[in-house]
Amino acid sequence: MNGDQRTNKTISSAVEHGIWLANSQGSAVAWAYMQTYHVPVDAIRRVLAYPEARRKSSSCCR
Repeated sequence: MNGDQRTNKTISSAVEHGIWLANSQGSAVAWAYMQTYHVPVDAIRRVLAYPEARRKSSSCCR
């Protein structure tokens, strides 16, 4: 499987919304939200700590 491929749409959507939350309400809120949707901790840490390494968004915002 390609490392850049998203396979779980629910988790993908939770990450997208979590990124939006991080930008609007802070990383702690985003972290809690993504944990609620069972996003793996390594993925949460990566998207919050390294925004320049994020995949291109499939949607703009929520």
